[in-house]
Amino acid sequence: MAMRLGVVQPGDFLEATRRLDSGEPEFYFGVRESIDALHCLFGGNDHLVISLDAPMETIIRNKGAYSGLPIPEFPQYTLHRLTHEIWARRIVAALRHYRPTHVLLRTGGVVGLHVADYCVRNNIPSLAVLANALDCTKPSFHARAKKFVRLLNSECFFRVANFKHPAVASMIDCGLKPGKAITYEFKGARRPDCHPVKSLSGSQPLRLVFASRMAIEKGAEDVLGAAMILLKRGRRVKLTLIGDGPSMTSLRAQAAKLPPDTVEFTGWLSNQAMFDRLLNASFAFAPTHHSFPEGLPMALTEALASRTPTLISDHPIFVSAFVNNQGVVISPQKNAQALANAVIEIADAPERYRQLSETTKDAFTRIEAPMCFSDVLELWRREVLEKYEA
Repeated sequence: MAMRLGVVQPGDFLEATRRLDSGEPEFYFGVRESIDALHCLFGGNDHLVISLDAPMETIIRNKGAYSGLPIPEFPQYTLHRLTHEIWARRIVAALRHYRPTHVLLRTGGVVGLHVADYCVRNNIPSLAVLANALDCTKPSFHARAKKFVRLLNSECFFRVANFKHPAVASMIDCGLKPGKAITYEFKGARRPDCHPVKSLSGSQPLRLVFASRMAIEKGAEDVLGAAMILLKRGRRVKLTLIGDGPSMTSLRAQAAKLPPDTVEFTGWLSNQAMFDRLLNASFAFAPTHHSFPEGLPMALTEALASRTPTLISDHPIFVSAFVNNQGVVISPQKNAQALANAVIEIADAPERYRQLSETTKDAFTRIEAPMCFSDVLELWRREVLEKYEA
């Protein structure tokens, strides 16, 4: 039987390919490697890519089928769990119709659980490449994570890769066999070695940068709250919020009460434009709430690469990955006052600020991974796909 590769992943594969091929800048670090590695994996074989954030349509190109299966739109009162169950069943139905000989799974949650179950039940050789820690914030979520890991431990799953060590550790803590685990990152990452250690200039406003999905659980309102407190305490502040999300309306309403030009909303920027903002920042922020199944935000690693001292929350993933006062300062979650206090304490101690900027290199080194995304796919191709073709 000829190989038929099924891929389930977030994003919009065809749109991302179009944008990059047309010369647009990389809009998220790692997208170029991800697209290129998948094209290499497909080779001349039949393949189906199910994109979870693409319009609901199927486009056929050569030997590839590219299907958008976004989350279904139901009335707001519909249970979140029910919506995701229906979504997952539609995705599994699309896979069943396609009859893949191999599956690449790039998402977790309810969808990932159902796809993994389909692969195990049908003994389909599979690879999981994820990008988030497991969500164990509630007992029901923990039970789902344990079930997901049990499926991933099955023989049909060749390996289970996750982005950076903390996310991998969360899976091992949940029962994943260590021998199955791979830690990866994206190649060509910017590094702090390439940028000078920073010092603060007392003549300039404090330039604060938060790059993330604008959502309560990511700490967006905490950062804005900290900027308000800093203004009340007589500090000159310029806050840049990079991204979009459900909290935008509320954030704009709060920002409108502040002096003009205090807060800048940029929307999503290209990866290079975001990094330029971080290079010019005094402080960066990643104050994620414990309720969010954080892995390791790309904006956080980029902040460290830019030599910018970064204020992070005491999220369990962050605490397991970093050392306080080594490139980062750890503050309690959901606490704008603590963030503002930390900014003032550091800004008023130039030597401490410089030491934090200098040790971003140590923080960055702590989270480096031994393999890149394309290495993981190449390993699977060499050890599994080539043997099937032979």
